[in-house]
Amino acid sequence: MNTTTINFRIDELSKDELQEIADQKGIKVSNLVRDIITEYLENHHYPTKEVQKVHEVILPIPPNYNHFH
Repeated sequence: MNTTTINFRIDELSKDELQEIADQKGIKVSNLVRDIITEYLENHHYPTKEVQKVHEVILPIPPNYNHFH
């Protein structure tokens, strides 16, 4: 895989927030930004990838329920 460098500017507050997140994860800011971009592209741009969301609903069983009826 070929790689390239991208330079961009962000405000100081955003940079500090990215640094804090990277520090918590024990990674460099550049790795964090790369992960964010990769995840965004995988979830929003690549039309060939299907994202399937599964929802689980758990309903309480009523106290008077008798499954032998």
